[in-house]
Amino acid sequence: MSEERDPRLQQLFGQTYEPLPAKQFTAEVMQHTHALKLRSFVRLGLLIVVVLSGSWYLYSDLLLQLMGILTQLLTAELLDLNVHWFGWMLAPVNTLGGLGALIFGIVRRFRKRISGLGYAG
Repeated sequence: MSEERDPRLQQLFGQTYEPLPAKQFTAEVMQHTHALKLRSFVRLGLLIVVVLSGSWYLYSDLLLQLMGILTQLLTAELLDLNVHWFGWMLAPVNTLGGLGALIFGIVRRFRKRISGLGYAG
């Protein structure tokens, strides 16, 4: 190592340092972070719109057929419920989509409860 010192660095470190107030610093950092997140979400949204509109333009017939098949699959009745009151009780989950939503909700609640056990407070 040499003993050579850069005069600009010495001048920079020689200046008096005044820390920013904590609230002002936090507000500036949060504002900058919010702007970055907003920009990222706008870019992601535009990318999604471009990709979906491009794919719709290129593959519209295929996508319509796939959406029709998916709609029929998700709305298909699982059980033929002839009993009046029992049928009304199970009607919201008597389709594949309803059952999937119910299972998703249960798994999500269970996962939140399990993951919350590790935290104190």
